[in-house]
Amino acid sequence: MPVKVQGGKLYKTVAERVNEVHADYKENVSITTEIIDHIRRDDAPNEIVMQATVTITTDNGKQTFIDYAQEFQDLKNPKKVNATSYLENCITSSIGRALAAAGYSGSEYASADEVQRAMSQSSDKQFENLRKENDELGQRLKKAVQIYRQQQQQIEAQAASLEKAAELLSLNEVIEKGESE
Repeated sequence: MPVKVQGGKLYKTVAERVNEVHADYKENVSITTEIIDHIRRDDAPNEIVMQATVTITTDNGKQTFIDYAQEFQDLKNPKKVNATSYLENCITSSIGRALAAAGYSGSEYASADEVQRAMSQSSDKQFENLRKENDELGQRLKKAVQIYRQQQQQIEAQAASLEKAAELLSLNEVIEKGESE
């Protein structure tokens, strides 16, 4: 069930979006995560950067959507989620962002947790700037996905041409071998 955040907007949780993509693609979807960077510090909050990859396989081929998240361990507020679970929170955020790249985002690109956190840490004006930036990133992401798909089609066409050329070379070798005997 979507989460209502300040301002009345509804945001789908990452769990809901994971369920949606699995319902749509059954066993033809995989979601993986990888730690890109984990900085442990004695004098400052630990930091982690995660990458999530959503891969969807259809009759038209394989599509891969990748995105990242970064979290810091909250040492000042032991009751906050990032005091003990910054790794788990970062995994969830990265998955949510990769799902958004795959089109599973609802009306916004950020996860409900990211939006709620941003709103609690920002003034209304700052939030509006973040929302505009989020919208712009969403548009740029859509364009990047289009370009990626076009490039993928070009690569597939080039691969098919190379396969045909290899077949012709192989036939040529057979013919030349037969002529020399």
